[in-house]
Amino acid sequence: MKKSEFPEEERVIDRLLRFVDWAKAGKMVKSRNEFEKRCNLSYNYLYNTQFMTKSSIGCDQIAKIHDAFPMLNVTWAITGKGSMIEMAPDEGYKEAYENLRKQVRDLKKIISKIDT
Repeated sequence: MKKSEFPEEERVIDRLLRFVDWAKAGKMVKSRNEFEKRCNLSYNYLYNTQFMTKSSIGCDQIAKIHDAFPMLNVTWAITGKGSMIEMAPDEGYKEAYENLRKQVRDLKKIISKIDT
């Protein structure tokens, strides 16, 4: 069989990019670059790792990401096993509450702009 007939195995970078998309959808970050800044990663680190190098992400970078986003399940990020998000029950409510508060503030800003 040709190599192209086999599905490509998902890499750590692919899973981390899925996490970035999740963080963007949850309005925790607006872009990959903002994600990189919050994690103290170099500019375009994710893009360069995805397309420009054949190397994988190191433990130091994963630790930086986890420090900035402790809900990331590191086991999932490395192996693909388990769920992407790992939170203690108390933390989940707090984070959801904070995200909702941010969304309410954003909506109030939009409404005030419409009213003026």
